[in-house]
Amino acid sequence: MYRLPPPLHPLNAVLVALAVAAPASHAAKAVTGHLNDTGITSCESPNGSMNADCRGSAQDAGSGRDVTNGSNADGRVGFRFLKLATDGSALPADATQWACVADEVTGLVWEMKTVDGGLHDAARRYTNLGDGSAADASTFVAAVGRQALCGRTDWRLPARGELQGLVDYGKSYPGPTIDSDWFPNSDGYSFWTSTVQASDPQGASWYVNFMDGYTATLVDSYAFGEVRVVSGTLTEGSPRFTLSANGKEVADSRTGLVWARCSLGQDWDGAACAGGAAKHTWQESLRIAAAIADRTGKGWRIPNAKEIASIAVDGQADPALDTTLFPGTPSKLYWSSSPYMGFPFYAWTFFGYDGSVVSENVTEAHLVRLVR
Repeated sequence: MYRLPPPLHPLNAVLVALAVAAPASHAAKAVTGHLNDTGITSCESPNGSMNADCRGSAQDAGSGRDVTNGSNADGRVGFRFLKLATDGSALPADATQWACVADEVTGLVWEMKTVDGGLHDAARRYTNLGDGSAADASTFVAAVGRQALCGRTDWRLPARGELQGLVDYGKSYPGPTIDSDWFPNSDGYSFWTSTVQASDPQGASWYVNFMDGYTATLVDSYAFGEVRVVSGTLTEGSPRFTLSANGKEVADSRTGLVWARCSLGQDWDGAACAGGAAKHTWQESLRIAAAIADRTGKGWRIPNAKEIASIAVDGQADPALDTTLFPGTPSKLYWSSSPYMGFPFYAWTFFGYDGSVVSENVTEAHLVRLVR
């Protein structure tokens, strides 16, 4: 199914790149993890209030780059950006004019949007048919490539997970949920991606809403989608995913994360994930994850909204995961550890059916997949 962007935010709306070939003027710095954090720095208490004391909460804000690399000097907590000139040369953080932004966590380079009426003006809108027509995203992508913006010619539409990587979930609706100091002129709710919606007969693609960060799909003929192009290529270890000796864990070389192969409530019996996946409320899920971490000493936790979306298989549905790696995965909602900022009693979930990221009421019961 596809959906038109709503005029008001729906609380129940129904998502990584690595190293990139950079011009000589800008060499990407070596990083670990290659997955941006969410930007969330406070935790929700059972009464719905938010506070900065996350001790013992097992929520998003208690771990990640916004804890270990929380400086705001080069991007809001956990993010790390570098401004680039039109020729690709690096600029100081206080530069007032720049053409691109290098994400030094993922290695990708992003186009800057302007308000000058030119090619990169934020007010321009596009279809996503790929037909080369004047108002199609494909024509814009080709034009940026010919321009050799920031010394690069490999500009393209970002994949769903790449674009979601820029979302700052620490900002509340109506956003923009992005670091506006580095990405000004970013208001909008339907930024196209290159990720195709699985099995849609009308032809539809995923978009990312920068009013709050949810992901959904639109028919490609929708003529009002925004576009922010990206430069860089995906690289990862070979193979990306490897199973542990006992078959119970899946290691991801791209993100550095280790996943429980089975959903909470199931157990790997040597051939399959046996038993039924258990549903819990958000607070119950957080407490269970913390107890498992204490019992095993392995640091298991509930993944944040970007982490759980990183294992979705683009173009696949029902479920949107590799069922060889994650057998017995129900096409249902999975909790993340990320509270939905600005709306008490809501948190972000991952829809196992198609890989979308959507907010849900914390009193509802959903599934859990642990990560460490």
